[in-house]
Amino acid sequence: MTITITHLDGPLKGETQTYGDNVDAVVFGRDRETAQVVYPPEYDVVGRRHFELRRTKAGDYSVELFGTRYVEMDGKPADNGTPVKSGSTFRLGRKVGPTFKVEIGAPSVEGLPVTADQSQMTTSSQRLGRKVATGGGLLAVLLIGLFGYFTYLHSTLADQIELRGPKPPSAHPRNFRRRR
Repeated sequence: MTITITHLDGPLKGETQTYGDNVDAVVFGRDRETAQVVYPPEYDVVGRRHFELRRTKAGDYSVELFGTRYVEMDGKPADNGTPVKSGSTFRLGRKVGPTFKVEIGAPSVEGLPVTADQSQMTTSSQRLGRKVATGGGLLAVLLIGLFGYFTYLHSTLADQIELRGPKPPSAHPRNFRRRR
């Protein structure tokens, strides 16, 4: 990704610097040997090696501080590892320190092959919906089966009782005599 630094205030005001994909870190400071963004040697608001914008493995940029030098990003003090968003404004040193804006371009896709067709991923909510629908369907089938079973049992017993008719009286009355 390209990174463009537009100086808004300070000794570099009005200048724009752009760094390509081949630069892993952009160092800000007064030391001409180590910094890419070089401030005048007498401008002591900025340290010799003040801080750097380091490209992460994912291609984004983050803040890396050198010591206790003050770096402000979008009005708040920056910490090591703070991710940098395109359009962020930085101030170095005190309130009279230089300010600049950072624009991060899209990654270069030159030379990359076109992505092959891939199957669609399902989200967890879609998978959950399918599981709930399947469970609901199985529950409905179970309830219908139980209803049918109990209806069959009830009708079968009622039919059997109806077919038998009333119980006939005993043809031989029993005598309960004692035997001797």
